[in-house]
Amino acid sequence: MTQKESFFNLSSIKLTILFICSITLLAACNEKEQNAQTNDMTQNRPVMRILFVGNDYTMGNYMPYMLQGFADSDPSAHFKIEIGMHALPDASLAQLWNYPGTRDVLTSSKWDYVVIQPHNMWASSDGTVYLTRKAISVWGSQVRALGAQPVLFMTWPLEPSHSAYTDPKQANLKNYKNMHRLIRGYSKSLSEKYGMVTVPVGDYWMYAMQTKPTIPLYNPDRSTPTLEGSFLTALVFYRKLIDGTLDDIEYIQEGMDPTMKNNLVSIASAKLE
Repeated sequence: MTQKESFFNLSSIKLTILFICSITLLAACNEKEQNAQTNDMTQNRPVMRILFVGNDYTMGNYMPYMLQGFADSDPSAHFKIEIGMHALPDASLAQLWNYPGTRDVLTSSKWDYVVIQPHNMWASSDGTVYLTRKAISVWGSQVRALGAQPVLFMTWPLEPSHSAYTDPKQANLKNYKNMHRLIRGYSKSLSEKYGMVTVPVGDYWMYAMQTKPTIPLYNPDRSTPTLEGSFLTALVFYRKLIDGTLDDIEYIQEGMDPTMKNNLVSIASAKLE
């Protein structure tokens, strides 16, 4: 190879490296510009503040904070979302109300919505329904006194194979469909009585079980939500409380397959009775 050929080969390598660096820099600049545009778009939106109150069904996989991700990735979103969460494992609404610091959480911000999640077994007996009704009455009146709208989180039934359905102490439950019927009926009654908005998460879990039964919504305890279950729950809240549509959501939870995300969006977008 001549000195001239070596020079041209070296020049080609340098030009190739320079071209790759330029493309990389351009991509980085474009990404930075897009992020800045997204931040500007988000900052200019009015803020909606939502406080979630509940137990493992709410706090599992940090479900409420998924709504922030949805809004930040949704170019057509009408609001910037700020989330608060007050939740304890396996807690009832009465226990949460009496927990130290609950009042401080309620008054810590000017909430637009306060989502109230009953215990997962609240519809299992006349006694638990009565206690839940009393607790919701207290929560609802206090939330309204602070200028916020109380929202009832309609929970889902236990997985069909859960041992509670054959437990004589839980005779009211009978089976999966009947437990859903109880939760749905009691939720509607409480919402009407106390002027609450209901987000029918349980209806969409039922729909998912009927149309795409291979989606793993339940953890091995056959009660609490998997990542997929929490993602579906968050999608239903986003659609019902915030935007009305899920068409433009680009957010995907870390560790979730894009096909799974699309399936969950499809389920949460369904028009149910």
